[in-house]
Amino acid sequence: MEIIMNYKLTETMDPKFSHATKFNRYQAGRDHQKSFENFSSAAPAPARTRTPMMNTILAALPDYELVRLLPKMDSIALAAGEEISSSDDSYVYFPESAVISHLYMLADGNTVEVAMIGSEGVIGACSIFDSSQSAHYIRVIAEGTAMRIKATILNNEFAYNRQIQSLLLNYLSAHLTQISQKSVCKSFHVIESRFCTWLLMLHDRAKRNRFSITQEQMSLFVGVYRPTITLVAKSLKDRGLIDYKRGKVSIINRQGLEDTACECYLSVNNM
Repeated sequence: MEIIMNYKLTETMDPKFSHATKFNRYQAGRDHQKSFENFSSAAPAPARTRTPMMNTILAALPDYELVRLLPKMDSIALAAGEEISSSDDSYVYFPESAVISHLYMLADGNTVEVAMIGSEGVIGACSIFDSSQSAHYIRVIAEGTAMRIKATILNNEFAYNRQIQSLLLNYLSAHLTQISQKSVCKSFHVIESRFCTWLLMLHDRAKRNRFSITQEQMSLFVGVYRPTITLVAKSLKDRGLIDYKRGKVSIINRQGLEDTACECYLSVNNM
């Protein structure tokens, strides 16, 4: 009914619409309303559609919405170190067990991580707002799975579905907060504390204690030179907080990492 009312409001504001255009919009509104009513009365989502590692944005949808949306999505595997092109805005990704880094590339080729996204978030949602990410690129930190949907489909869902609108906008607000917090963190907090915060955020999102990641990659994500990461990682290892060897990093003492991390960890974690 809401869509039909919007059609009538548009007709009043712009009388230049042809009768054919008016009818098509009216019919589209009725079709969407019927679709909503049909799925509202549908049976609850099968248990297999909800898993412990499911993306929390998707998991927050009502059963009838999830049943309707999942057939439009693909489950894909993402490898550690894999890059997702920022110039390809044809798909939107909802990470499940994968953890992804949103990086900003400077003119000299150096990069800095502006956000880390796990099962709480979404990659590529800027396509909803026709926004460009030319200076950004996306790289997988921890291998895992993600649900992928065509951006055109999600854009249509966002235009008509208030629940999806609310979930995506709430997440994007938290995403912007994380970006702001990282900017403050890099300006005022020592590298060791920043590195501990980064490890804790990775641990929270990957939900496992061991990761396949090199010191070169960690320096890229944290935004410091590799020798600096080598010294900081050695210090944490000597104190029994982590272990690392040959591209493998393990969390040994999480409480110790929390005690060493900067205040940004709690700020981001409570978003």
